[in-house]
Amino acid sequence: MPVTHSNPVVGMLARRARLRATLAKGGCGVFARLRTSEAYEALAESTADFVVIDHEHGSFSPGELSACVLAAQAGGLAVIIRFGTDDLSLLQQAVTIGTDGIIVAHCNDPVRVLDWVKFLRGRALERAWAGAGRASARRAIPWSEFRKMMHRDLVVIAQIDEPEGLGRSCDIVQVPSLDGLFYGTIGFALADAKGGVEALNADLADARAQRPDAIFGYSIADPHRLSDDVLKNITFAVSDSDIGLLQRAVSEQIHLLKGFFPT
Repeated sequence: MPVTHSNPVVGMLARRARLRATLAKGGCGVFARLRTSEAYEALAESTADFVVIDHEHGSFSPGELSACVLAAQAGGLAVIIRFGTDDLSLLQQAVTIGTDGIIVAHCNDPVRVLDWVKFLRGRALERAWAGAGRASARRAIPWSEFRKMMHRDLVVIAQIDEPEGLGRSCDIVQVPSLDGLFYGTIGFALADAKGGVEALNADLADARAQRPDAIFGYSIADPHRLSDDVLKNITFAVSDSDIGLLQRAVSEQIHLLKGFFPT
């Protein structure tokens, strides 16, 4: 009997359609810094709507990053990669290995954001298709269709997480072909900015009013601290992080187990 293979394009389109839908309406994901593909297989079996691979705070080699993306997506879990810089070589790598979305952190300048968004929607796609990698299904997708598909489906997000970004977000969110903003609350709190996280939340409300059709995300370590004022202005949230969650889960389980032994 002839060997049959599943069509990877069908799975990719379905996964990215689910990602866009969930980012627009209450999707919840988790940051991940673990570098083993087995961790992403496990995350794909969890209830997370997506995973954000935290390249900014992780230490992924190109091979590790590719393997982790593949492991998550093989289980049907959409992948967004967060970078701490708009280095075009890193953004190119992410597109080539087939990420479903990209977040670039520390965005303060709308002109600079426009530059890397244009790269992701243009030259990066050309290079990814020419390289015959995972993103283009080894060029099984014709170039014209690949370009159209990536313009429609690849999620591109700018992160606001520094005092310098406040007041610029209303300009940044209007950058053409940018899908939305993600607010990094932890980094902002560490900056000890005037007005604290309340100033960031006010900025979020202004940006949402400026472009209500965009997606707006929020990082949160403790879900119980999400206020109604924040919830009415965000469309998705990301929990921090796989390592912290692992530590807390182990501690809770060990505490429970020790309770069965006499002191």
